[in-house]
Amino acid sequence: MANLMVKNRAVHLSEPWRMLLFLLIAQLMVAFVGRSIGPLGVLIGEDLSLTKSQIGMLPAALFLGQAVASVPAGFLTDRYGSRKLLLVAAFCLGLGFIVMMFLGQFWAVLLMVMIGGFGYGSMHPVTNRGIIYWFSLKQRGTAMGIKQMGVTAGAALAGLILLPLGATYGWRPVLISACILLLVSGCVSYLVYRDSPDQQESNPAGLAAFYKSMFNMLKNKALMLVSFSAMGLNGSQMCLNTYLVIFAYERLGFSLFLSGILLVISEVSGSMAVLLGE
Repeated sequence: MANLMVKNRAVHLSEPWRMLLFLLIAQLMVAFVGRSIGPLGVLIGEDLSLTKSQIGMLPAALFLGQAVASVPAGFLTDRYGSRKLLLVAAFCLGLGFIVMMFLGQFWAVLLMVMIGGFGYGSMHPVTNRGIIYWFSLKQRGTAMGIKQMGVTAGAALAGLILLPLGATYGWRPVLISACILLLVSGCVSYLVYRDSPDQQESNPAGLAAFYKSMFNMLKNKALMLVSFSAMGLNGSQMCLNTYLVIFAYERLGFSLFLSGILLVISEVSGSMAVLLGE
């Protein structure tokens, strides 16, 4: 009996870290597909005859979708839990990008990238909410750092894998394969991930109370300053991810593979910074 109690306790203690693994995989795969727009931008631009400004509008549309979806996704996660939203976010991004690849008009491509951004942006509050409920205060920082590493790791893998494959086989079949992999990982996460019992028993506020609390939050000057600072950092990061490969390939004369390696180095450094910061 004592051995059984010890075994059950060990399983209970390891459960949050097992759930973190599924959250990390979901975050990594969403970043792998969503942030592939950056390294694949040079190939997309050549195929669709886009200007440099139009190439820059592709990740801008993705992050616009992310900004629009983040707050509603947080509300829906509070109400329905992380498990269901993991599946919804993966399919929103995956299907949005698959449809985008069959379109020829630039405005339609931007629209579908923005819709894909809804799924990309939803994954952040969905995974963050899961960590808040699965981990204690002393463990949340470490768990959040590990999970957040999936963002930069996914972008690094996109530069390392998708860019050279896209140069060889074309960006469309390579990105479709990545989207299918994302859809499969979303289904797997939905089947194996479980919301914390505390999250299942929570009673989220109604829509009116939610927007009232949002309005009160906007009055917090310190929070607004941090948010505006984050906007500047994200904007700088978006510019780097979008034009680093193009600049190295077209101006410095590097091969696409070496240009992608520069992006990989940048993203891996970001992953290391996240871990060291925690």
